[in-house]
Amino acid sequence: MRAAERMISNIDWDLLREQKNWLLEMRSSPVTGRLSDAEKDREMKGREYCTGLIHLLDWLQDFAVKKLHIPEDRVFGKQRKGEEQCPQKNR
Repeated sequence: MRAAERMISNIDWDLLREQKNWLLEMRSSPVTGRLSDAEKDREMKGREYCTGLIHLLDWLQDFAVKKLHIPEDRVFGKQRKGEEQCPQKNR
């Protein structure tokens, strides 16, 4: 097994799902209060960054299951693949 495959195989998938769920929550949380234009721009950029990281984590999870044959329930948990879950429901 190559080093990258070994590293991916050793990921703490439970923690990664929790972190991904946090990003999903941050991306979809409503903006509250009045924001300056600079703050609005920063907020939008933050949401774009969250989306990019979520896509990277999706790819990593798919790669682990499809190419490294790590069991789907270990990588994705008990949720069905493709479903976003809320952290509150996962606890």
